[in-house]
Amino acid sequence: MDYEVIRNDITNMEVDAIVLPANPMLREGSGTSKAIYEKAGRRSLNKACNEILKRYHSIRTGTAVPTLGFKSNAKYIIHH
Repeated sequence: MDYEVIRNDITNMEVDAIVLPANPMLREGSGTSKAIYEKAGRRSLNKACNEILKRYHSIRTGTAVPTLGFKSNAKYIIHH
């Protein structure tokens, strides 16, 4: 299996999806989480996360939910 190592800021890469290590309430954290929320647009991403929480109340460990990437270069953000 071939693979390629790329050193880059994931918030600047044009990709189909980036994975955000999320907490059960899908709230912005520090580090990678903060950078992703900032790039995507906090207002839009928080609104999408709140819609998910209206349906599921919280996200269990080991599950994943997608949102759009909004202003980021990713099409989707997978909250895991």
